[in-house]
Amino acid sequence: MLKNYSNLNSNSKIRSNQIQKEKLENLKKILQNPNFFQTREDKPKKLSLDILLEIPKLKEISKTITNILFSKLLQMISNNLFDYFPHFDLEEKQEEEIILKKMEFYWKQNQWIFTIFLKLINFPNFPGKFKEEMLNSKLISQIFSLFQNKDPKVEESVKLILQSISLHLLKKRNFIFGKITELLYEVLYNGNLKEIQANESLLFIFELAQNILHQFPKQITSSQKRFLMKILIPFQKHDSYHKFASEITQCILEVVEKKRELIIEVIFQMIKKWPTQNYMNENSCLKQLEILINHMKLQELEVIFIPVFKKVSSKFNDGNFVVSESAFRFFENEINFGLVKTKLKVVLPEIYPDLKYCSENHWNESIRKLALDMISYIDNLDHNYLTKMEKEYEEKKEGRSIQEKERELKWEKIFLNFKEGEQNSNNINNINNINNIKSNIKSNNINNKSNNKSNNLNNKLNNKSNNLNNKSNNKSNNINNINNKK
Repeated sequence: MLKNYSNLNSNSKIRSNQIQKEKLENLKKILQNPNFFQTREDKPKKLSLDILLEIPKLKEISKTITNILFSKLLQMISNNLFDYFPHFDLEEKQEEEIILKKMEFYWKQNQWIFTIFLKLINFPNFPGKFKEEMLNSKLISQIFSLFQNKDPKVEESVKLILQSISLHLLKKRNFIFGKITELLYEVLYNGNLKEIQANESLLFIFELAQNILHQFPKQITSSQKRFLMKILIPFQKHDSYHKFASEITQCILEVVEKKRELIIEVIFQMIKKWPTQNYMNENSCLKQLEILINHMKLQELEVIFIPVFKKVSSKFNDGNFVVSESAFRFFENEINFGLVKTKLKVVLPEIYPDLKYCSENHWNESIRKLALDMISYIDNLDHNYLTKMEKEYEEKKEGRSIQEKERELKWEKIFLNFKEGEQNSNNINNINNINNIKSNIKSNNINNKSNNKSNNLNNKLNNKSNNLNNKSNNKSNNINNINNKK
């Protein structure tokens, strides 16, 4: 019985080795043709997919063979994903149907390659050395270049691949983070990569950046600080900022948590680079500012609350009522409201002029009501100080009205002087014109006299010459007559 059992074991081992060798042979056949997946038939693709995924398991049988097969597999993936990718020239206008057909054909030809790529990355027994060889810097750069397509299916596959790489390969996170910084720099400063701006790729890129920042060690690096100051904060002026403002806020918080001192600098930079031409971006900035303040300590708030409140109160009178409403909602926040109560004598001189002007002059009735409600609440807090602020406001208003009147009078004087100057210049011009006409007449008269004199002299000379000619002719005629008679 024992002999039979041992024979069975040896037979099963031999059989398993034979199966493994058969798989290796099949893999060799598949990988001999790097364009195998460009065929249109799906059945051989499905069969080959299962065989290709056996490469990590086959390492136990033959390291050299599996290394060769792996390099060929890597070459096949690279060839199919990147060499056959249809690039479109943005300057050349192509019909949408042609672009869609090209992208559809590319997806049909390469969806199996994307599947293999993802399964190999996420395969639990896949050797780490192979992953590092496969996911080198060049390949990751090529994967980022696939974001420039117009097919959402390819885009989703690229997103899954990058997520898997960032999860499974810690060594590649720095490189991926660097590529994200480069890509966002191109979008923000050079206006390139219009395809990325047109679709939702930016949203994913910021989410990926947030995940990588969260996975980084707690010690902040220069690249992270550069990403914060040169990319995240200036992005609030980008036209599409409002679409991914929450993701940018989370990225800012990830960096700031590693170095608390940066949050004050971040808020000052936000105020400095505030978007003024896009109401949706302004609205998103107000929300972002509120979130950052919620994450601040009281000591940090005391440093920056005056410039923050001043900036927010300036939005009470914004032409867009959505921004004005968000500015009032900002002060309803528990922390901000607490600062108004405790630091009323410091806060009120900064915000009251805008608040009072808004209650009197804003075009939207609901905004005027919000302003009046806030004034009445401040009145309940400290009536005497509010009346003092009202008097100061009225005095400044009267002073401004006097200045405006003085300015109007100055402008009127300037206008009158200008008119007088115009009249004087017109009179001078008229006198000059008359003098010019007189001088022209005189010169014409002199010219006419000189011309007449010269004409008279010429006529006299002509007459004399004619008389002499006539006399000579008469003499010659007389002589001829005498001769004829003789």
